[in-house]
Amino acid sequence: KTKQLGYNGSISSTYTQGRLPKASNSFNFNYRKNKVNLFTNLSQSYRRNFQHLDIQRKFIDPNTKEVKSNFGQRNTIREGGENYSVKLGMDYFASKKTTFGIVLNGYQSPGTFNNFSDVKIFDPFGVLQSNTLANTTNDRKWKHGGANLNFRHVFDSTGRELTADADYLTYRSTNGQSLINNYFDASGLPFIQPDTLLGNLPQQINIYSGKIDYSHPLKNGAKFEAGLKTSFVNTDNDGVYNNVINNRQVLDSGRSNHFIYKENINAAYVNFNKQFSKKWSGQFGLRLENTNSDGHSSGYEYNTALSKFVFNDKYFKRNYTQLFPTVYLQYSASEKHS
Repeated sequence: KTKQLGYNGSISSTYTQGRLPKASNSFNFNYRKNKVNLFTNLSQSYRRNFQHLDIQRKFIDPNTKEVKSNFGQRNTIREGGENYSVKLGMDYFASKKTTFGIVLNGYQSPGTFNNFSDVKIFDPFGVLQSNTLANTTNDRKWKHGGANLNFRHVFDSTGRELTADADYLTYRSTNGQSLINNYFDASGLPFIQPDTLLGNLPQQINIYSGKIDYSHPLKNGAKFEAGLKTSFVNTDNDGVYNNVINNRQVLDSGRSNHFIYKENINAAYVNFNKQFSKKWSGQFGLRLENTNSDGHSSGYEYNTALSKFVFNDKYFKRNYTQLFPTVYLQYSASEKHS
């Protein structure tokens, strides 16, 4: 919250070149006139990563201590991502003692990941036995939006003040996964049916919160604080995995699950701190929290009696209230020791 009248801003840009490039750019701007202060921030970043991973292992017979087989793996990993973010805000100085504010922000962050793995198994004499080629890809995207309303009022010159905030945050993500394995014998011919696993994991998160805090300085360096806060969180995670069998997608029951969760927390606190003497100081607080949670999980569970996966809905609710007392004491023996 700049006190400088008029407008000011800055632009920055960076570029880094290793084996692959990375870059970031940002723009900041602020304008203040009379009772209004406006500000914004825009940024963008770009990155690409590359990695080689080589693993060599020997499998030893625990009894004879002789080498049973040799394992060689080479991975080529490529990863990349981008980020676009924006923030817009305004402060309104209603008076010397009262300020209102609003802030809007959001970002979008797409990214990709690819891991190609070449695994070879040799006998103790170094003769190739089998070769597995695996390819893992991940295509993901995060989106976020948020809004904040804030208020501050200073009652007098002693520092007595009241602040309040209301927030809304939302997150959305998509995550597509692909895992493909191909198996070959020593002569390079397929000897096991290839397997493919496809995953789709969307996620949604919504958060609502509001809080109010009061601060009251007392005599002799003491200070009293109190506050209230309430928050609501709703999450929705739907993980679906499919196996590809004979060119058809078949649900993988053991890996798939849909989980919906809701949580509400209501809290109140009081806090007191004081410098009792030149050497002794302390802080004493008490926080009361009421938590209400509600979950629903729908998916498949393995039934040992039936020897198969069966669909099962699970619900749970928890409601509880807890007290959290805190005590801090400090003794300052000297300027250098406490």
